[in-house]
Amino acid sequence: MSDGAGSKNVIVGGLGWTTSAALANAVFRFLSLIIFARLLTPSELGGAGIAMAVIGLLVLLSNMGLRQSLVRHAELQSKVLHVCFTYLMLSSGLIVSAGFAASSQVASFFEIVELDPALVLGLAMIPIVNLGYVSEAQLIKQYRFKSLAMIELVSYVVSYFGLGLLLAMKGYGLLSLVAAYAAEGVVRSLILFSMSPYGLKPSFDYRKIRELLVVGGGISITQIQGYLANNGDNLIIGKILGATAVGLYGRAYQIMALPANLIGTSLDKVLYPVMCRQQANHRALSDIFLSSQAVLSFLLIPATILVASESLNILELLLGKGWEDAAKILPILACGIFFRAGYKVGDAAVRSLGFVYRRSLRQAVYVISVLGFSGLGALWYGIEGASLGVTVAIVINYLLVFELLATCIGIRVRDLVVAISPSLAPSLILLILYGLLDHGIGGVGLPLADLMIKTILFILVVWFSLRINRVRHNDYMKRSIQGAPWLARKVYAGGA
Repeated sequence: MSDGAGSKNVIVGGLGWTTSAALANAVFRFLSLIIFARLLTPSELGGAGIAMAVIGLLVLLSNMGLRQSLVRHAELQSKVLHVCFTYLMLSSGLIVSAGFAASSQVASFFEIVELDPALVLGLAMIPIVNLGYVSEAQLIKQYRFKSLAMIELVSYVVSYFGLGLLLAMKGYGLLSLVAAYAAEGVVRSLILFSMSPYGLKPSFDYRKIRELLVVGGGISITQIQGYLANNGDNLIIGKILGATAVGLYGRAYQIMALPANLIGTSLDKVLYPVMCRQQANHRALSDIFLSSQAVLSFLLIPATILVASESLNILELLLGKGWEDAAKILPILACGIFFRAGYKVGDAAVRSLGFVYRRSLRQAVYVISVLGFSGLGALWYGIEGASLGVTVAIVINYLLVFELLATCIGIRVRDLVVAISPSLAPSLILLILYGLLDHGIGGVGLPLADLMIKTILFILVVWFSLRINRVRHNDYMKRSIQGAPWLARKVYAGGA
């Protein structure tokens, strides 16, 4: 077998395992959302969300993108591994020491007493988590994607459905979730180290660590931007409105993000290698992006209408009683479903072109938008205002990604409108049907029956609209992936 064919098989196999594991992980995260919402109060969930947001940020600051830097390194000699291990342990020690000293002040800042022991618990796992990053870099360079995918899945299931669930049932409140979060990192790191061990020998080489940090530092900035964009709103809302508001907002946001993450992330993983292959062909790249937006609009704009229409019933079905206040904000957040999935695919196109620094500048604008709009919204209009602010920031990020692609490969606003507009008619039909069901005939009087009927209508409308537009969009996509890897052609052909 030639090197080219071998590399192709590795990429196809790795992509398949990574995508499958990501989908399985999303399913288990969704199940944990349902289970823990029934065992913990909104205040406890909110406090745990704040604690995990702070701990996750400190983990990023402690490793400074060294895992990715090691992956890019030509050869992982023993000295490089030892130098990296030494730096990670020193940085972990500094971060953990500072965190222990400041944990009570952070708890006072958010006015949550239970946050102090939760932060101490989470901080204690940082050195062990960093221990596994060197091993993970070695596994990535060995193309052991199946092993990495299974480690992600196993560590989450064991930690949340084992330790976390047991502690929650015994009444440990927010500590149960933080303990599960810390255990996931520890279990994952220990499995990684056991599969790819290296000598834990201290060694310091200023030139070598500087070389690694030059690359890792830039990657770390991008990671921190993304982390703040995804978690900074929890910190802002927690400070202004309190832990209960974070708990309500966090559950509503997770439900909103589920369809966007499942579909958007899957498209990202499948289309990214296709886009890389077509990066020099701007017309083909444009076609891939526009076709993906067309498919997303057919699926997610009607999904937005369903979620907004049945927010209370969806929350009661998934989370149980006591989450009625979250029904006020779920329709607001639902308006960002399409835009969230859309910018994920747009990000894949930008990465395929190599314009990561241009994207980083726009990502900074997105972070500022999330923090600023959520904060102003919370101050002026409470949790509903914060939700509206985050939704506006998501739309802004979508527009920023599109603007960058328009600049780089010449996509026009008219092209995007043409790609999305066919989905508007079935969305309008669905809206009218829901209106007739709610106000014309008054529904059937049973909340779950109404939700079931609307879900069936959603499936039928989406299915018929995709059937009607099948030929046109298949031709569009086929033209865009000429010469693309076999996997992407097969996935699209099987899923269209």
